[in-house]
Amino acid sequence: MDVHASQLTTQGLMKLYDTLEEGELCIFFRNNHFSNILKLNGMIYLLLTGEAYEYEPSVAWEILNDVTGATEMVSPEFGDPGEYQDKLLAMQLAQGYHVRRPPDGTAGRKKKQKNKKKGKTKGKGFFNKFKTATSSSKNINGVSGSEV
Repeated sequence: MDVHASQLTTQGLMKLYDTLEEGELCIFFRNNHFSNILKLNGMIYLLLTGEAYEYEPSVAWEILNDVTGATEMVSPEFGDPGEYQDKLLAMQLAQGYHVRRPPDGTAGRKKKQKNKKKGKTKGKGFFNKFKTATSSSKNINGVSGSEV
């Protein structure tokens, strides 16, 4: 057991590669733990399910190709975790802008009504300038206001 602490031998790994068919999803028992494995594009991937990966959205699979534990982790899309993390960040930033904008006729109208009651006038802050620039038909950095 000292030689194969991962409870996987080179012969066992080769048998998995020879036996599993492309696209086959199986249950794998190793190190007193059940795991899901999938053979895809000639590689065997082990689904990462431990608590250590709960807050790591950029990794979901481990390539099962080494018995010493020197394996590589990949994204949920079976690609580079760094590129996937960049994609997630871009999506969050894009969604963040839309989340902050109230839907027409809801929170924005209520705020205007509150400001009228308090005697406040429309300020010239950053967001008012931004709204004016994006809602106009001017061409900003090659994108018209109607495309934003």
